[in-house]
Amino acid sequence: MLEVKEIQVFYGDLQALWGITLEVKQREIVSLVGSNGSGKSTTLRTIAGLQKPSSGAVQFKGTRTEKLPPHEIVELGICLVPEGRRIFPHMSILENLDVGAYTIKARDQRDKTLLWLYELFPILAKRNRQLAGTLSGGEQQMLAIGRALMSKPDLLLIDEMSLGLSPLVVKELSRVIRDLNETTALAVLLVEQNVRLALNLSDRGYILENGRVVDQGNAKELSQSDRIKKAYLGAEAVKAGS
Repeated sequence: MLEVKEIQVFYGDLQALWGITLEVKQREIVSLVGSNGSGKSTTLRTIAGLQKPSSGAVQFKGTRTEKLPPHEIVELGICLVPEGRRIFPHMSILENLDVGAYTIKARDQRDKTLLWLYELFPILAKRNRQLAGTLSGGEQQMLAIGRALMSKPDLLLIDEMSLGLSPLVVKELSRVIRDLNETTALAVLLVEQNVRLALNLSDRGYILENGRVVDQGNAKELSQSDRIKKAYLGAEAVKAGS
């Protein structure tokens, strides 16, 4: 479905990505894990068309996308849930959701999709006239995911889903993502600093360090690797597994 090949990305003179290669297949949940500054968010932004690579290729369902504007990439079926949610705080929940349904395909199915989303996130239905900026952090994340889903994507990019949220909210959002993947065939590429959460939720994972992929593989196997245990799960995990 998605193939990223040897992309290199610069911010001015600073190189952020050094030949990143990855893929996401249909019905997969794939995670990108790594520390701050490792290039995770830049990778998502490049796939979404918000950042242009200096070289390399991004292909989605057979179409080269690295030179396309973001709105055309959304039309193809990729949508980003950005870090920090980036909702429109002075607009209502319903207005925020309507923004996500601007593509031709999405507009035609807007009412049906909206009812489906309200079943997915009942709190949004109850408060659909409420200003988005008055919602809790968890409710805002639900809204950000819902807005992306209104575009009827085939691939959902999620940047730091758990950031600043309570464990209970994170658990509920993880359940929703897993259910969506299983029932709608939605593919997900997840950037997440909570490595344990990301790998538990994913089929496969990629580890990024300093703008490079340093390891990849089955998520369960990665979670047991010494690299992950030492760098992200704590030294005590290594001792417990030895």
